[in-house]
Formats: sequence, structure tokens, C-alpha cells
Amino acid sequence: MPTVGKNRSRFSADVSRLEEHYSRLFMEHNDTPAAVQQRDRTTQESRMLRLCEVGDISEAAILDWGCGSGHLLHVLRTQLNFQGQYTGYDVSEPHLQAARLKFPDATFDRRDIFSKGAGGEFDYVLISGVFNNKINDNWEFMKEAISILFSATRKAIAFNALSYYVDYFDDHLFYVDPCKVFEFCKKNISPLVSLRHDYRLKPGTLPYEFTVYVRRG
Repeated sequence: MPTVGKNRSRFSADVSRLEEHYSRLFMEHNDTPAAVQQRDRTTQESRMLRLCEVGDISEAAILDWGCGSGHLLHVLRTQLNFQGQYTGYDVSEPHLQAARLKFPDATFDRRDIFSKGAGGEFDYVLISGVFNNKINDNWEFMKEAISILFSATRKAIAFNALSYYVDYFDDHLFYVDPCKVFEFCKKNISPLVSLRHDYRLKPGTLPYEFTVYVRRG
């Protein structure tokens, strides 16, 4: 997640509230899935592994936007033989401090991409759970973030979101029509877009989220 810098963006107030929210969750739950609003490690890692299907990431330069305490890096190294360069951005300093302790050889930083850009170029940008919390204007937040981060990729961006096609809505979460997201990416970001809406994270439920891959030609 981004954070507020000297040059405030139009999303600064929302980001400040998210910063308080996730920092409080970390203080309550420490370095656990609950600290990043995840049900458990199994579903958290399932989401992450689907993002990693975007391409050959084994030796890639990766930006994890909304990295939390860096669990994606653990998954990359223990399950996918990752030997590349990892950078994580997050809004919550307690999460970042935990990540730096666990992975001192990786880069973890607070950065407002909306006012400062992505801070470099990466092969892939991976985004898990960042678009889930309801804010003042989720759709504009999502579109601008995707645009900024895709411009910093050499190969692709992958992100997930909560689907509008569900049988239950939480008042505090943001659900979006996957067709609307696909159309935005196809028309404005790249013609090479893939949408996955066929996987269940919990048995016996509708697929309540989806993953999008947007690739360069």
C-alpha cells in the first residue's frame, strides 16, 4: 500500500485511514494472516500463488505492492525457488519493521506511488488484497494504481480483487464487476489481459474473488 509523502495525493486521506487500520491489526494480531485481513495461511498463500502464475518469476525483479510483513517473499523462496530481486511497499510501518527483520536482504519501503511514482522499473508487479477495503472512491483508486504500476513494469502486472458476483457482501469491503476491470485494462492499459474467476478459496462457496494478469507485448 502507498503512504503519504510531502506531496499529498487525492488519496492521502484514505491512505492515512488504511495505515491506521493495518497498523492496529498488526498490534492486535502480530505477524499473522489476521494482521492483513486474511483468513488463514492456506488461503493467503493460494492467492499469492495465483498471482505468481503471471510469468516466469524465478529470477525476476518483483515489486510487491501492499507487501504487509513480506509473506509473499517467503512463498516465493520456499515454494517457487525465487532467486530474483524483491521490493515491497506497504502503508503500515509495524508490518514493514517485521518484514525487515525477517528478510534483511530485501527492500521494504513506504512510498506514495500516487505522488512519487513507482520508484523504478520492475519485471513484475504483484498486488494481493490491496483493493479490498472500502474507501471514498475505490474505482478511481484502482484505475490510477494499475496505470501507475503497469507503467513501471517490463513484463506484467498481476492483481486480485473481490468479485461483484458473490452471495454475500460485507459493508466494509469493495466488490467490483470483473468485466468492468477487464474492460478498463483492455482499453487503457494493454491488449494482453487475462482474467481468472474460476477458483475457490474455500470449499463449497462461490468463487468470490478474481485475478487479473496484464502483460506487455
